[in-house]
Amino acid sequence: MKKAIAALLLLAASSSLVLAQGMPTIGIYDDANYTICYGNISQYVTKTVYFAAWLPPEIPSMTACEFAVSGLPGPAEAILTPTWTTTLVIGTLDYDLALAWTNPQVGPWVLLGTLAIFPLAAFPMDDLMTVVPGQACLCLTIVDGDFVEHDAAGGMYTFNCSDPAGCLCFEETATEDLNWGSLKSLY
Repeated sequence: MKKAIAALLLLAASSSLVLAQGMPTIGIYDDANYTICYGNISQYVTKTVYFAAWLPPEIPSMTACEFAVSGLPGPAEAILTPTWTTTLVIGTLDYDLALAWTNPQVGPWVLLGTLAIFPLAAFPMDDLMTVVPGQACLCLTIVDGDFVEHDAAGGMYTFNCSDPAGCLCFEETATEDLNWGSLKSLY
């Protein structure tokens, strides 16, 4: 039990680092509360993951986003069924996906959609999916309610995580890599 609590605290701390820097993020989560970014997956049992954007206070709403996902299971590994919260969808998750809404979506959390994964084969331990820039535009962006584009950070999701303390939602940024403004925002 103590290990589980310690792992959750470490996970929250690592996720909070990106969020505390004020950068909008698009993450992949195991739960509708957007707190856990890893989960077990078994052959022939559907697994649903949640795609959500976190908006910092200076970006109160969003009208669009664009991203891709690396590490998606291939057709021989799983059947993927995405369900987005908008019908304005262009592209595919593995190459370049653009989502847009006719009404601004209010943050700080915005559910983008879900992905149901039906595994046709066993998944290995620590199999990783990552939100990345799309290949067509080379961008990972969120468009705010005023139609201004903002660079976003991409999250990670780990299937069959062998060490929850090591399965982070976002890549850690070393303190020496932070600029002074983002370091001040942590306090």
